[in-house]
Amino acid sequence: MKPLQMRDSSRTAPSYRRNSPNVQIDPIAIGPDTPLRLRVAAQLAYPDGSMTVSGLRVEIRRGRLECEKTANKTYVTLAGIERMREKCLMDRRARASASERPGGGMEASHDDAA
Repeated sequence: MKPLQMRDSSRTAPSYRRNSPNVQIDPIAIGPDTPLRLRVAAQLAYPDGSMTVSGLRVEIRRGRLECEKTANKTYVTLAGIERMREKCLMDRRARASASERPGGGMEASHDDAA
């Protein structure tokens, strides 16, 4: 029986896909409506790594991110992510305005009460 050999990952080019051969993606070929797998979309839309596949799935479940499913694979677009971000901004603004008093003014803070 042969001993298990570890793959030397330093010899392979970076890949956006976990279970496929090394696939290099040309960012110029990707338009706002190009269907992208969640991992690729997260890496392109959030290059700092702050958004993950699970984060995009949460936004899909909440109804803020549109997706399409083909062959049990989930795809989103960069334009869809941009619309999601706009919805998140509107949600945040709505929550901020809900804290206003009915008279139109903001609730008084301790500093304003004097």
